[in-house]
Amino acid sequence: MTRRLGASIVVVAMWLAWLTPTQSAMGASACSENPGTDMPVLLVHGFAGDPSIWKDPLKNAITAAGGYVAEPFDYSQTNTRWVDDPTIGEALAIRIRCLADASKASGGPGKVVIVAHSMGGLAAREASREVGDLIALVITIGTPNLGSWLRGNAAGDAVGALGQLLALLCGIEPYEGSCGPLNLIRNAGTPAARAMIPGSPELARLPQFPDSVPVKAIAGDERLTVNLFGTAVALSSPATLLGPDVGLGPDVTLGSPVTGDGVVGVASALDAAQVDSHSLGGSTVDPCEGGILQFASLPCYHSNLPSDPAVVSLIRRTIQAAATTIGPGQPWGEGSFTHPSSLATDADGNVYVVDERGTVEKYSPDGVLVETFGEGITAVTADPEGVIRGFSPGTDPWDDPAKLWTFPPDGSSTYLPVAAGADVLTAESVAVDAEGYWYLAIRGQLGGGSSDSIERLDASGGQPMSASGIGTEVVTGIAAEDIGEGSVIIYVPVPGEVLRFKSDLNNFSLEPIESIPADGAFELPTGVAIAPDSLDPGQLLVSDGNGRVVLLGWDDNLTCAWCEVIGEWGSVEPTSGNEYDDARGYNQPLPHPVAVDPNGNIYLGDYLSNVILKFEQG
Repeated sequence: MTRRLGASIVVVAMWLAWLTPTQSAMGASACSENPGTDMPVLLVHGFAGDPSIWKDPLKNAITAAGGYVAEPFDYSQTNTRWVDDPTIGEALAIRIRCLADASKASGGPGKVVIVAHSMGGLAAREASREVGDLIALVITIGTPNLGSWLRGNAAGDAVGALGQLLALLCGIEPYEGSCGPLNLIRNAGTPAARAMIPGSPELARLPQFPDSVPVKAIAGDERLTVNLFGTAVALSSPATLLGPDVGLGPDVTLGSPVTGDGVVGVASALDAAQVDSHSLGGSTVDPCEGGILQFASLPCYHSNLPSDPAVVSLIRRTIQAAATTIGPGQPWGEGSFTHPSSLATDADGNVYVVDERGTVEKYSPDGVLVETFGEGITAVTADPEGVIRGFSPGTDPWDDPAKLWTFPPDGSSTYLPVAAGADVLTAESVAVDAEGYWYLAIRGQLGGGSSDSIERLDASGGQPMSASGIGTEVVTGIAAEDIGEGSVIIYVPVPGEVLRFKSDLNNFSLEPIESIPADGAFELPTGVAIAPDSLDPGQLLVSDGNGRVVLLGWDDNLTCAWCEVIGEWGSVEPTSGNEYDDARGYNQPLPHPVAVDPNGNIYLGDYLSNVILKFEQG
């Protein structure tokens, strides 16, 4: 999702707005309180900064994640020294050990999460020499792992031409925002500023985080424009304007567009990212755009990143995922499944499985078969209240219509025949919204048309409304999400993307809205499920025919802001997704249904291997 920072003179020059000069220190190495059983989260500020960079929305988001307590690490009195200074790296290591020991003694996890802005991430790397085994997760925000492409070259201490341009810009009216970059110009000769020259020996000596520590690296990416004769022109390639003597650093070559948050290049900020065995960590780019005079007021600008709502949300989601790690998929259930094709979970965490035998098997959360019921069922789903619904096909709209089933918690079952006028005899999958409307995924050759469609039926099985034009790709594993104000989003997985359609409950239509691209996270999605609040509220789980379960999160631009592979099929041979099921009479990627219970445990049906895998929160 990286966007190019069309960086010109000023974009490059905006590097220097680190943070305002500091206030008093609070005793960096002291444990100010016992975290109890909660996971301690240390907030580490950056160069020339102090803990005021951490605003209430971020602190509240960490608390809202559940089971975390946030504390600042304050080295503001020595914030222009390099991170190997005892008051920074060593003091941070002492603080980490103190909090980890206090946590362990209180029955907590005995580890610490680090959230670090800018040079704070380098301080965390230095501290990891001594306490890497006590770090559960690191989140870095705009950390200059490779240095800053504005800082100059190895030959000098002064900011030089870029600093002069910055100073010039700060005198232009109407300039938007404070001129914080001048603070670093004043501190250009300090040990930390010298050390952040790309290729410096100080950077080379820093250790990487241990392989066992997941690192989520966040980079800002400003896209700036300048108004030329009434036309907004994207800025790019500052080197062509400033000449070859400008030191851009190893992550930017002359003549290439520069990307970054105005202080740290994207490649530099993402360099320390690493993923652990649970797929925690990785890299995310936070983009924004605006005019050249807005550079220091944009949300993805370096010193604004920690309070950018998109970054705050991502931090909450990341640390929450660390507490709810999904383990490797394990074969689950005492039943003998025959090509499982549909899954659902109810409000109590029970799991319902449909395979080619056409019955519904109900299992307890620990995999014990509770009961078998129904006949001819081909698809099940859970409505927003957790009540299980099902669909069985018919052979004739009048004499043997398709049926819409409801399976309440009391063990009873009822069905409604689909109205003859609906002309629906079969469906690949079903979904039900909060108003009781049914959504049926219909194959084109079975639904009377040349392309796949979504059919909506009311709670009585009547008032059919169809919307075609889904395309000729197979429609399987759909999901419906109520978004309020009488609207529903329908998610439709097709090869290479997840299509999204907005439906008006009062006047049914499927309005195509932007699809969710694979972005490398999946290839052949065959099932989708809405993630519960316990896992990741408002996001989507996707089963991929190539052997992955993916949690999708996206920003307003439908770029993959946090598309995480949270489970793989482990002991099961992944299928290519291109096999065809001759028994069904038409070409179709094999279904791999996915469902998630209220506690965030994920169930995946492997059609070929005849197993259900459970990815359990740990």
